Amino acid sequence: MSIESSFISFLSIYFFSGYTIFNTIVYWIILVIALFMIIKIFKHYKINPTDLIIPLMPFIFLGSSVRALVDNGIYPYNWFLITPGIYFIVAGIVVLSIF
Repeated sequence: MSIESSFISFLSIYFFSGYTIFNTIVYWIILVIALFMIIKIFKHYKINPTDLIIPLMPFIFLGSSVRALVDNGIYPYNWFLITPGIYFIVAGIVVLSIF
């Protein structure tokens, strides 16, 4: 068994097979790191987070809607369209649109 197939096997068991303790902890760590980075960026650029509530609503709606459409079988079930993949993609789009 090669390293690539072992890695793919590891990902499919621990990340793509529903919610497990392992992937929940990894996603929590990613969330905490992202929040600290966002807080530092907001402080550096002197941005008030409440000023972004209305502009970010379409992105929140986009992430939730795509996830619901996948759950109802309209979009295909793949990693980029389910949690947390869709939220990473939407967060990337948000960051690009803010800058």
